[in-house]
Amino acid sequence: MSLVNRGTIALLVSVALPGCDDPAPGTTPGQDEVPTNGDRCATRRDRCLDDGNVMVCEEGVWRLQDCEDYCLPNLEPLGCVVVSSDATHCECGDPIDQGDATTGSDPPGPPPQSCLDARTLRQCSGTDGCVVVVCDELCAAAGQQSAGCYEGLEHEDSATCMCTFGGTPCPQPAGPRCDGNDTLAVCVEGEWRLRACVDCPEPAVPACRLGDDGTSACVCVDGS
Repeated sequence: MSLVNRGTIALLVSVALPGCDDPAPGTTPGQDEVPTNGDRCATRRDRCLDDGNVMVCEEGVWRLQDCEDYCLPNLEPLGCVVVSSDATHCECGDPIDQGDATTGSDPPGPPPQSCLDARTLRQCSGTDGCVVVVCDELCAAAGQQSAGCYEGLEHEDSATCMCTFGGTPCPQPAGPRCDGNDTLAVCVEGEWRLRACVDCPEPAVPACRLGDDGTSACVCVDGS
């Protein structure tokens, strides 16, 4: 074989074969890219887009959350914070002084408790500032799962993380437990199942109460 033919074959091989930097067959470029606003999502693990923005998975769709819009005007925005592998959110700092310099009025502070979103509770005090509570983590510490953050259940300015035993594992044997004011959690085949307390003659209303013997049960209480 002549030198010319060998060079021609080498050139053809170098053109036909993929290089080391080419993507491997069967892979999709951009699999690990940060999602964009409006994309479909199948995970509740929110992600920091950058220091001041969070991609939040809400109702199966990625939504862009700006931390300044999230915290202002009452709280100082501190940016996106990764609390754990399952918890990422916009962090808000101390209340911002917004007093009226002409009248000397005090700035309106944030309410003592408020829901920042469906899964996050903010608790504020006049001396210690505000802290953000992730409902999923709060409920998990009690062996429950989060049912979300709700406002106005007790009074207008109240907010709380609602936790439930429903769907979580239970030790066997385990006696019934109250899951809220009018629901009983019963351990069935290693899982807590919820049963609503019903069927009370008026004016009595159904409720779940812990008895003197330490057993929870549905009872009828005075509703007048």
